[in-house]
Amino acid sequence: ATLRGYSMKGFTEGRMRGRGWVAHALAAVCCACQAMLVSTQNSNNPMMGCCKGRRLLVGVQGVDDLPFFDFLSVEGPLPHSTIVPTRAVNGFVPDMFHDIAAELGLELAYYAFEPSFSEGNRRELLDNHTIDAIVSFGLPSRAYGHGDLGGAYAYTSALYNSPMTGAVKLTVNAVNIWRFIDPFSDELWAGVLILGLFTAFVLLVLQALEKVPAGSSLRAGIYIVCLEVGSFRNIASASYTSLALYLTGDSYEWETGPEKVLRTSWLFFSLITLASYTANLAAFFTLPNLSVSSPPTGMQDLIYTTACTTFPSAQDELSPLKPFVKSFIHPPSDCAPWTTCATDFCYNAVQSGEANVWIDDGFALHGFIQDRQLCTTLMELHTIKFLPFLSTMFLTMRHDEWSFAANISAAIAYEANHPRYLVLMDKWFKVHSQCDIGNENMQINFESMKGLFYVTVCIILLALVCATFSTFRRTATKASP
Repeated sequence: ATLRGYSMKGFTEGRMRGRGWVAHALAAVCCACQAMLVSTQNSNNPMMGCCKGRRLLVGVQGVDDLPFFDFLSVEGPLPHSTIVPTRAVNGFVPDMFHDIAAELGLELAYYAFEPSFSEGNRRELLDNHTIDAIVSFGLPSRAYGHGDLGGAYAYTSALYNSPMTGAVKLTVNAVNIWRFIDPFSDELWAGVLILGLFTAFVLLVLQALEKVPAGSSLRAGIYIVCLEVGSFRNIASASYTSLALYLTGDSYEWETGPEKVLRTSWLFFSLITLASYTANLAAFFTLPNLSVSSPPTGMQDLIYTTACTTFPSAQDELSPLKPFVKSFIHPPSDCAPWTTCATDFCYNAVQSGEANVWIDDGFALHGFIQDRQLCTTLMELHTIKFLPFLSTMFLTMRHDEWSFAANISAAIAYEANHPRYLVLMDKWFKVHSQCDIGNENMQINFESMKGLFYVTVCIILLALVCATFSTFRRTATKASP
């Protein structure tokens, strides 16, 4: 048998060869994907096991310094020269070191010294081999000199790097119950009221002119008009008609041509004003009751402010931050950066107005606001940002440990690009959490509309009082002889 000139056998063999090619291609793709998955799962630190069994005794301040250090077993400063095992300390730095030590095979422990322990004394511990490294925060200016950098001490790459940012005072104001009048200014409300009364007056005059009989003298016409315009009942009726028309509740028969012209102009004005009012009303009802202290609003007006910072290196007269602000205040010298006394000092200084802005480690400042739930009292200013020359953390080691420092630097670089690093940043600095100072659901609450309820209830009660007074007056008049 044939199919369009081809034998069935040839046709069948061709189909089988086509299917075989597809099968081979699919198999190749599956093997490639499996190889990539295996290589990803087995992607290890290049320094894996390079320092197995080697001691790494890291000198740290023996005081809680959250989110960087938290000594779990004690409260207050640790006694000087206390050896702290890894299981007794928590925080971003210990978690980071724990991962690096596990990868390199290091025997990690911490050596606590008092916060008042000078930099020279700390380096003595390093020089006499009491400790193997010091956690340093912010590369000191002398390290840029030829005597230190590349000479006396070895430095690892930064295991933590954060820009310097700022935070200012945020105030929650009392709820304004009269928000329904906020879309218009006081002058505009007054203009609308005056124009409405003027429209009522013109309508009243037009009604009075219609009641002047034909052939009346000028004096008689003026008398009739004045009589109609001066009637309280007529004034109330014309004012109601004007207000009802403004609120699209027209209840009057506009019979004459002049009245129709008046109605058209007033309707046109009402259309524009009501559309403008309602377009902005919801935004005012959902507006947060917050006010931001300024200056500063950004880097441009930072020079007019007094700043608070917890970093000792930012407090020196030669600090690189000095040219950007008018003056600095800082915690007492016995308050280490990011200890409770340091953070409380700057927080209270900003809240009391002693300082205009808190300039500090951006990640730590963000985490502090999130942990303390201070979104209604502090606002981060992302328009203020400095290079991370002060909020950089690294290890200082002996000059003869360059090879060891290089291995640790390579391990740090690997960890900084590993998903674990993002997990640590989110755990200790809440980098994925943000303050929601607005109304998330855009709901209009009762508190913001309370004034509208007050006005409506007062008008209803006024109508009830007027009706009661009118009834008493009517019954009293009929009862009199």
